[in-house]
Amino acid sequence: MRTARPSALSLFPGHPPGLTIIVLTGLWEVFALFGMRTILVFYLLELGYGAGRAIEIYSLSTAAAFAVTLLGAVLADRVLGVRRAVVIGALGMAAGHLLLIWPSVLFPALGLIVLANGLFKPSLVSQIGTIYHRDDPRRDRAFLLYKAGCNAGAIFAPIICGLIGQAYGWRSAIALCGGVMCLSALIYLFGNGLIRAVEQDRGDTTGDDAAMAAGGGQKARWTLLVLIFVSGVLFWAAHGQQGGAVAIWASQSVDRGIGWAGERFTVPAAWFQSVNPIIIVLFTPLLAWIWSRRDRRADGRHELRKMAFGALLLAGSFALLVVAAGMAGQGMAAMSWLIAALVLLAVGELYFDAIGQALLVRLAPSSLTTVFISLWFLVQALGLGIAGWLGGTWETVSPAAYFLVVTGMAAVAAIVAMAAAAAMRERTPS
Repeated sequence: MRTARPSALSLFPGHPPGLTIIVLTGLWEVFALFGMRTILVFYLLELGYGAGRAIEIYSLSTAAAFAVTLLGAVLADRVLGVRRAVVIGALGMAAGHLLLIWPSVLFPALGLIVLANGLFKPSLVSQIGTIYHRDDPRRDRAFLLYKAGCNAGAIFAPIICGLIGQAYGWRSAIALCGGVMCLSALIYLFGNGLIRAVEQDRGDTTGDDAAMAAGGGQKARWTLLVLIFVSGVLFWAAHGQQGGAVAIWASQSVDRGIGWAGERFTVPAAWFQSVNPIIIVLFTPLLAWIWSRRDRRADGRHELRKMAFGALLLAGSFALLVVAAGMAGQGMAAMSWLIAALVLLAVGELYFDAIGQALLVRLAPSSLTTVFISLWFLVQALGLGIAGWLGGTWETVSPAAYFLVVTGMAAVAAIVAMAAAAAMRERTPS
């Protein structure tokens, strides 16, 4: 098996330099997108929209960004090519952010951002798979590193854009997002030669296409994909509760007070949303080290077991909330329960999401890699939709009962992932 040569330009020892370009490109894209979404509602309120309408615009634009990834992936695979798609998508998002400054073109600007993001994201992510041989165990760790890099952008974007928006106005913060998206495009334009060089050095793996499915047959391939997607929908439906039910419970039923120097400080409920990206960034080096010691060769069944473990961690996260809500009753739960649950949730996401993307890239035919990545985003969109539907029942049941249902969803996601692993036969390397 031929592998890519290391380079001094790589920020990740043992990985090709192309991964550094992809991670940095994705980091600034996430910074721009998360920064814009953080301040969008406040900007809309400033423009005179009501709170309900502002939330509706925010929610629809976020969901649409996931939904159009399939269209963007088809265009990238069949018409544009992934490199051209990334560049066009990045410049389109930059233009969309800058156009948001003018209220008269608000909706066209949001539409441009949505369409450009649908073209950009699956095209960029799919290239992670192309810089490794299909059986290279570093591929799983590469998706993990990419996820951590993007979450670094997610940590700082709300803080910086929020501060600039408060100090200089929301238009200034939106302009910053447009400038940062230009930076993302420049990094990719100047660095994509490194990705190309790695691809040319990786050898021909197209012969793997016929051998990669469970048992090699098309029926087995689609059965396996259905199981993976069902597990994914259930996982994201449970995971999506952190921004809704968990956030509400944290604001209403958790004792967030901290004593310090004789004073009592109440932690804002919104701050707990930062726990997820922080834990992802902190735990990524540890998991990458563990996987590098244990994984000698990428194997679909092993990857599915990792995904099942991630779903079990998610189930454990909500099981802690069941206990905490049950013990608190009508009183206030200790903040330590919430923090412990959010840590488990974030680590479970690392196992499930990063590995899920890596597995889909391995299962995809060479001509449909970007399409398969876009399907993963569609799975997330569907899961988040179910999370929102389930959230409508929050006020009709007790928090403990609600979290118990979510625990069950995550546990079923783990069971389905294990069923997929059992259905996947060991394949012989080409």
